[in-house]
Amino acid sequence: MVVYILITAVVLGSVLFYQYFNKLGSKEIMPMRADQKKYLSDFSYYYRQLPSKDKEEFEHRVMMFAFSKNWHTGVDMKAINENQMIAIGSYAVQITFGLGVNSFGKFKTIVLYHDVYTSQYTGKKHKGEVNKFGAIVLSWKHFEAGVKDHADGVNLALHEMAHAFFINNFSAQKFGGMQVQRKLFDQLHQISQQVIVKIKQGKVKCMRDYATTNFQEFFACTMETFFEKPFEMRTELPELYKCMCNILRQDPTMLYNKR
Repeated sequence: MVVYILITAVVLGSVLFYQYFNKLGSKEIMPMRADQKKYLSDFSYYYRQLPSKDKEEFEHRVMMFAFSKNWHTGVDMKAINENQMIAIGSYAVQITFGLGVNSFGKFKTIVLYHDVYTSQYTGKKHKGEVNKFGAIVLSWKHFEAGVKDHADGVNLALHEMAHAFFINNFSAQKFGGMQVQRKLFDQLHQISQQVIVKIKQGKVKCMRDYATTNFQEFFACTMETFFEKPFEMRTELPELYKCMCNILRQDPTMLYNKR
């Protein structure tokens, strides 16, 4: 009986200690303040279109993303403030709002430069990039330029977050454990081959030529078009649009007012 009591006490103590340790190690996600919501609204057309009942969930996800990443400044950036973290995080949440909250688990670090920078991996000038070591790198100047026009199909944040989403969900070793079904990836790849031919032939107006570079760039450009030119994409490329709706589990044409 004494042994049983001792074992029970040890087990209970271990559980309580584990729970206490986890509580200490976790970051409390604070609700978004009014000024932060205003800033988010200025930078996100998508957020502005959300019904009130969905905005609170969107805000919570943005705060979770923003304060769960390691943020670093590039050599030409003095500091990163919370508003910038929120604005950038909103585009990761926008892509995954129809999915679960942990869609960028592989990417722990975000590096923010002010302007174009020289990549340490390619040695070339970049506005943004995503690398296999788990970092998303962005130029704040070009981030702002991308969100200023929400209907031109060019958005640095959507483009780079799309690359991160692609790597996180479509890496060969990850199939079966991620949120996107393999059959949807195969379908997208098949459709992309047909669309790339059409783009090269000048038969597609809604997507830019850069989409023909390779499949990953096609996916990133498709993401930009999907959210910034959804009506045009649905009309010109209905199969691709439907496939993206299935992958992301959302339909921007049902959210946006017809422009």
